[in-house]
Amino acid sequence: MAHCFNHRLELSVHDAVKACCEIDHFKLFFDSLYALYSQSPKAQRELADCAAEVECEVRRIGRILDVRWVASSFRTLFAVWKSYAALHAKFAQRASNTKCDSRERSKILGFQKKFQNPSFIKNLGIMLDALQELSELSLALQKTDVTLPTAQRLLSRQIYIEVFAARKCNEGYHYSYACHAVKDKVFFGITVDEPGCRDREINRAQFYQALYDSINARLLPAKEHEISNAVAVLDTKRWQKELSPEFGEQEVKLLCSKFGLGFSNVKNEFRDFKDNEGTFWHR
Repeated sequence: MAHCFNHRLELSVHDAVKACCEIDHFKLFFDSLYALYSQSPKAQRELADCAAEVECEVRRIGRILDVRWVASSFRTLFAVWKSYAALHAKFAQRASNTKCDSRERSKILGFQKKFQNPSFIKNLGIMLDALQELSELSLALQKTDVTLPTAQRLLSRQIYIEVFAARKCNEGYHYSYACHAVKDKVFFGITVDEPGCRDREINRAQFYQALYDSINARLLPAKEHEISNAVAVLDTKRWQKELSPEFGEQEVKLLCSKFGLGFSNVKNEFRDFKDNEGTFWHR
């Protein structure tokens, strides 16, 4: 069940990414950064010599927005956020190393300039804020003890979806920090340049609207509202103090029909469940 919900979550994120072409350029850069530190032991050693305190975080750099869960993408971006100054310092050092061939120096110089690019800094903030919310939802759905009522409550609570709607106008923490840094022209001690050819900034309103729409469509489709509402009767936190004798039985009957179970036996079990105030099934 959790895997199904998380798969839907991944698909909804991919839908939103497709709606914002600027994210493709952002993703390609991280693919290149991943390749640099995953395929070159020498590059990993150099970074450790330059910034041993963040080496552990940099080792966690991976591809973003691929087949992995969104939690993995968030960890990657957060590792870069924490290691930003050390990474930039290493890029600057390698770009000025005349012992490196010109092709490698040119590539590293591109990384260095990217880290000073105001649009890239803002895009990093936007993606961190969005992936943090998605990561928290994904991890909650991946818990081994998650139940159908719990998953239903997480999804129907709408908090994550409503956050995305609000973010079209309101800045998240990381994006706000990035914007202030760009305005002050200093980000983690690094001078923010105004390059001749700026990266395209992610359209914040468009991106969050795409997330809002895609998550609504994939995680809470209208055709499943009936089942979702039926599952809600199993959530004891929603029960009133006094329940009618047949409370929830029509909903349980619907669930039995959906999952091919005999209603007669389940009905009695459900009545025992109610008599024991929702604790019988947990003995």
